[in-house]
Amino acid sequence: MGAGEAGGQGMQPSGPPGDQVQAGLAGFWPRTAAFLVDAGILLSILGAGILVLILSPLKESFRGTSDPACFLSVPLALIAGLGLLAAFVYFSMGESSPDQGTVGKKLLRLNVVDLEGAGISLPRAGGRFLVKILSFAALGSGVLMIAVTRWNQGLHDLAADTLVWEFPGMDPRRMMAIGITAAAISLALFLAVMAMAISLVWYGMP
Repeated sequence: MGAGEAGGQGMQPSGPPGDQVQAGLAGFWPRTAAFLVDAGILLSILGAGILVLILSPLKESFRGTSDPACFLSVPLALIAGLGLLAAFVYFSMGESSPDQGTVGKKLLRLNVVDLEGAGISLPRAGGRFLVKILSFAALGSGVLMIAVTRWNQGLHDLAADTLVWEFPGMDPRRMMAIGITAAAISLALFLAVMAMAISLVWYGMP
């Protein structure tokens, strides 16, 4: 069954407890707001990981060096790998859970479902995330498809046969305000952690 057939039948997923309203397909901006919240959470986790898992064992080796390449080669590759792994686990487990969404999606009342309106499995959620990476890598074109496809599906939704439902109850402007604020605060904290990390590694602790 295609997405068009599923949507045409008016099927509905199960909503939050006590919800007496029907869900609709989530558009580009609510999904963007949810993603910004999730990105903020992941940046916070990654920042903590840099301090705990990377700086402690490596700072003595690089202390006092003036060559940025010494710090930016292996450690940053490790940071990127850890970030990707954390994102894979976070999105896959969140979207395949009984809640049918990540923290950001649940905060903004969004559910990830299959074409029948049911929750998705962990393997499907994992595959969906991997295709989402391609969606962003292709200059974001796979994500922008959400704004132009009939059933608001990105490339990763089409590949995994999924839909994202939105349960009414939050003003769209408030959604974006929450998403932008969460991402901005987390990005600022992450950059502060990175600046402190580089300072400690290059110049040593007092």
